[in-house]
Amino acid sequence: MSKLNENKGLTLKHISVLSNTNITTVYKYAVKNSLVSIPSSSSRGAKYSPKEIRKITTHYFANKNPARENNKRIAGFHFKGGTGKSSINTELSVLLALLGYKVLLVDADQQGHASHILGFNTSDKLSTLYDCFKNNFSIEDVIINVFEGMDVIPANLSLSNIESVLRENSDKDSMNALANLMKPIEEKYDYIIFDTAPSITDLNRNIFYYVDDFQLICDTQPASVQSLSQIEDYLREFRDRHLKQPPNLFIIPNKYEDRASSSVETISFLQKSWKNNMISDFAVRKSEDIPRAFLEQTPLSFFCKVNSIAFEDISIIARHLVSRTNKVQEEK
Repeated sequence: MSKLNENKGLTLKHISVLSNTNITTVYKYAVKNSLVSIPSSSSRGAKYSPKEIRKITTHYFANKNPARENNKRIAGFHFKGGTGKSSINTELSVLLALLGYKVLLVDADQQGHASHILGFNTSDKLSTLYDCFKNNFSIEDVIINVFEGMDVIPANLSLSNIESVLRENSDKDSMNALANLMKPIEEKYDYIIFDTAPSITDLNRNIFYYVDDFQLICDTQPASVQSLSQIEDYLREFRDRHLKQPPNLFIIPNKYEDRASSSVETISFLQKSWKNNMISDFAVRKSEDIPRAFLEQTPLSFFCKVNSIAFEDISIIARHLVSRTNKVQEEK
């Protein structure tokens, strides 16, 4: 079971940064509505549980920025390992939930890094997507609630066996296996985010068929960026072959260091080549809070300082994701 509980939370200042709301406004709402802080937090640095946080953010953010029916299914992907994909996918899912949305994070990587950050012991016998395809579990059977608004389907090494099971389904509808599995619970969530393995597998093909949005998370190194065109070509060909809409691609540069010439040059290249697929002049800056979250088995939101650059940067991505999916839907 996850180590996260109601003793984890955010200060009012964190909430204001996350929702881009004035701190005075947030404070007045908390007082007016008699929100109760976590007992173990200090009076000066009072923290509020996810349930209380969501009351504020739903009022000031989610209600004003409703999630859309389309473009809510998202795959976080990159061919290359070590780009920070699992960390970004996990932290983004947590912040979307804290912003007032209903989020399901599907850990589809046998390494289980996303599950680990959320406080799960991946050596435990957790039910995963493998149990759905092999042991006829329903999708509801493998979903675990982390906190209000945030659910997860965890992963562990059992997922390494899922490929042989999926290959058994070799008929022409094999790409529908995941889509059919997910159908009963789709309406429950505003966002369903898949943390994928850094390879082309049958499970990933099912995910690529099912999702609307692709988040390509790359570090700011040449080897990572050079793969983007190859990934785009593959996804476009794959979606076209299966008569699906072209992929909506969004690029998240990660581990940016302004003193590293390679990072600066990489961002310059991205802005020239992919400016319509990323936030202008933005990258997730390198921060010790991100690897520390893995060591702590706790999302960085629940331990970072209010001036954390990682918290600030991923909050920007979360708000942009909402506006991006709304814009895509309006254009369609």
